[in-house]
Amino acid sequence: MTDQDRYEITVQIQEGVQEAIAPYLNEEELLDPHEEVVAQAAQAVYAYGQELEEDGVIAGTAFCEEGQSVSFFLEDGSTTVYFPPIQGYYAGEGDMQIAVWDMTTWQDVQSGFANPGETISGAVSGFAAQTYDNDTTVAELQTFLGSLEENRVRAIFWQGHGGAYTAQNGSIVFAFVLNEKVTEETEAQYSQDRQAATEESPTLINVSSGNTYAVKAAFFEKYMSTVDGGLFFSGACKSNADGGIMASTILGKGFDAYVGADGNINQLYSNEVLSETARNLTKLDENGCYTDMETALNQAVEAYEGSLGENTNEVLPWSGGRFALTQNRLFRLIPPYLEVQLTSSDSSVDGSRISVHCLKVQEDGTTETIDVRVANLDIIASGEDGAFLSDASVQVTAADDENGQVGLTQEPEVTQNENGESVYRIPVAPGTYTVQVMAEALGEKETTVTVDGDRTLRFSAGDALAAYAQVVQQYEEQYGSLSFSNASYGIINYQGVFLLEPVDFDQDGVEELIVGYGVPQPYDVADIVWPSLDVWRLENGEPVLAYTGAIITQSDVGRHCAFAQWNGTYYLLTGMDGYETDISLQAMENGQFTTAYTLQVKENASGGMTCSLNGTATDSQTFQDTYAQIRAGEPYYYMTDGSYGCFNGSIYEDSSYTPEDLVSGMNAVRRRMGLEEITVVYQ
Repeated sequence: MTDQDRYEITVQIQEGVQEAIAPYLNEEELLDPHEEVVAQAAQAVYAYGQELEEDGVIAGTAFCEEGQSVSFFLEDGSTTVYFPPIQGYYAGEGDMQIAVWDMTTWQDVQSGFANPGETISGAVSGFAAQTYDNDTTVAELQTFLGSLEENRVRAIFWQGHGGAYTAQNGSIVFAFVLNEKVTEETEAQYSQDRQAATEESPTLINVSSGNTYAVKAAFFEKYMSTVDGGLFFSGACKSNADGGIMASTILGKGFDAYVGADGNINQLYSNEVLSETARNLTKLDENGCYTDMETALNQAVEAYEGSLGENTNEVLPWSGGRFALTQNRLFRLIPPYLEVQLTSSDSSVDGSRISVHCLKVQEDGTTETIDVRVANLDIIASGEDGAFLSDASVQVTAADDENGQVGLTQEPEVTQNENGESVYRIPVAPGTYTVQVMAEALGEKETTVTVDGDRTLRFSAGDALAAYAQVVQQYEEQYGSLSFSNASYGIINYQGVFLLEPVDFDQDGVEELIVGYGVPQPYDVADIVWPSLDVWRLENGEPVLAYTGAIITQSDVGRHCAFAQWNGTYYLLTGMDGYETDISLQAMENGQFTTAYTLQVKENASGGMTCSLNGTATDSQTFQDTYAQIRAGEPYYYMTDGSYGCFNGSIYEDSSYTPEDLVSGMNAVRRRMGLEEITVVYQ
């Protein structure tokens, strides 16, 4: 039998089935859910099948009383099946959608119940919901099943039509129905799956009720990749029929749990339970773990117990099916713990090559995606001569509970880094830590550092700021010491060197120095100075210019001049701020400032505004919240009373921040540098 022959017979059967059941269909061309109507329609289809068998058109036919379905067996071993299109039970012709992905979902155009994938992804970060609609093809399903592990699919919610029929060998077989129409082209494309390769029936069958395809457990066995845990939740009728062959097949592929219906399930009730179960899976139990699948399902079934009878209309004797759970092991949306065992042939493990992807549970029940790599935290302690102090006491303690390590103290080992320098090394997970170093030649040093990769901290005898003293004197020779002048409108202008701010941008234990100073104003206007910022760092004990040339103007975050602390890290803020915003956060790495984060607001073609954070579009509220967090970390730019701080070259007379405050902050740093203190001077 050729593909063309099989297609022509399939169409003939489909047309004959429609003619046989036509007298029993209602106005919506479905069968009313009455046992007598459904049974009579099935018997009419069976009689038609027997006629085809007697005429030699097909090889055989069989009737399945459990599913009120009829099987047509073709000469080449392929199968066409009649599933009764029952009102309220049938999901064919695009009313319901097949859903497969991370939180595989469907969109219910009838009931309006929540999409389970969107329910989960909206409550738990780290998951994405992808809906495959009623145009999903056999080929697309095949591709999806083969990429489960690659795409890290955690759960599949499947809603659609399913049914049981009698196979040629007399056994009861369950199949999921797709909505892809049978055509001459698809018959050729799916020829191998449509025909029985062995004595068993084929993996892909035709459903004459809609002239579409359906997939059996053998299809999943053939195309589904092996996974490391997960959930397969089916809302289809009889999806736990035929001894649970579909369940055992999917569990055999590595899934933790399978849920299916033991009989006919009304679509509205099915939608309610799937949606509620998804919602329950996002909740935390009394132990702080995500709710397990059995509890989530039982709670959902109990919540809609009354709807079961209501939504089955006049319940047929073989109707009113219920959901049943089969599982290899306990399933939770997110496992409560992560167990890692590392082995190697020589009993050693390279910590720099360890990485873990996990989800951290927040107090509000949501989660945060964390990519964890064990990092090397190197501490270098040296005396005044620069020599490594091998007798130092070094302690590293988790500064918060980021890693569940409150109060954890680790002992370092003395080793060498890639540059051949001696270091105290401690492997730590990314997080925030307090580092304490004590030695007779060093004294007692302490700093807090946020680790997100390999880091080196340097502690040396004396005060690193003293090395910047000569740099400050050079600035004052060129631009003058800090002085003030009264201007109109209650404004106090200032010029000269107005800011000395030590900031450990790269968190290596050695502070960089921000120098704020006046530059010649570009216009011949008296008493106006344009402030600017430079950043200096120490390299081998000598000051090196790391950034220079930032001019500060109004409606401007400073063109590389403002700086702020955000999430434990200091950044230079670059770019423009106003009607349209384009700000970059510059982080120091290996002595250079590079863009680490961006905030943008741009006008789009329709006249509205488009917001993005780090290149990803976001809503305006999220943008404003992030923007406010960052700007709140600026130490001077805005005062608490809303007035401008010292970065724009002036102070309002009624501001809570005064010239005396500015001078006081300068003197605190000057004392550490060994420089003379200054006083408030008016020109």
